[in-house]
Amino acid sequence: MMSLVPPPSDWDNVADFDEIAASKRKDKALLEDLRGSIVASYRRYRERAPEFDFAPASLDEEQRKALRECYAPNLRTNACASMLERLYRLNHGRFDCPLCGIGEHTTWDHYLPQATFPEFAVCVYNLVRSCASCNERRVDRWRGTQGRLILHMYYDAIEQEELLLEANVNVIGQELRVAYRLRSSADDPGHAGRFARHCETLGLLSRFERAARACLYDYVDDLRGHVEPATIVARLERTALLRARRYGLNHWQPALYRGAATSTSFIRYIIQGTAP
Repeated sequence: MMSLVPPPSDWDNVADFDEIAASKRKDKALLEDLRGSIVASYRRYRERAPEFDFAPASLDEEQRKALRECYAPNLRTNACASMLERLYRLNHGRFDCPLCGIGEHTTWDHYLPQATFPEFAVCVYNLVRSCASCNERRVDRWRGTQGRLILHMYYDAIEQEELLLEANVNVIGQELRVAYRLRSSADDPGHAGRFARHCETLGLLSRFERAARACLYDYVDDLRGHVEPATIVARLERTALLRARRYGLNHWQPALYRGAATSTSFIRYIIQGTAP
């Protein structure tokens, strides 16, 4: 997971809504009548983030549908596409999905689901880049009995100093195995609990493991030729440190290299030079 540069405080998102509403043929008048409600909703979103302890706006079904269609890809106007392009450029050069750190950013996730909160369908503070896999797994879930289920990449402090994710790396026979483990539980208070719920909601541990095996097999070729265990460990530890600086302590990559550096079977596997 990676935090994102949020939209700046002077971003005029109401002006975006005005332009999108003006560009709609079918629901232009209806959307313009909702402007006052949208202004209040956008203000409430920023004031109450990231816990969002408020109810959805009171809207009838026609209004809800019109607001959702402001974002709908098949009905999206140039005004909405332009807004999304500006939002994308805030984090230009970061192509991985911030929710998992694995998939490519191909879509946008509504932190407060637009099915429940259609008033935030085109609110830039509610739109977080995502891969299709995270978007499909999450569906409309955002809060459970223990609290929020998903980290907000604009508002949550993702780069924590507390170690919450670890990886166990082993080579059994010729098979490289990686198992991730959370050091917190969904019941824990604060960020630790939210981190665990985020991983569980998006099924991240098994997804990390698949990505990690491919990553390590590629890395083995770079380490082959080093016969001193201390040299290999130092390389792995340095890689873990560099990945943590780039992605954060609890990203799956630094956790992987930390685990590999402490694995005697993996070190032996590199020194022996046997192919997987």
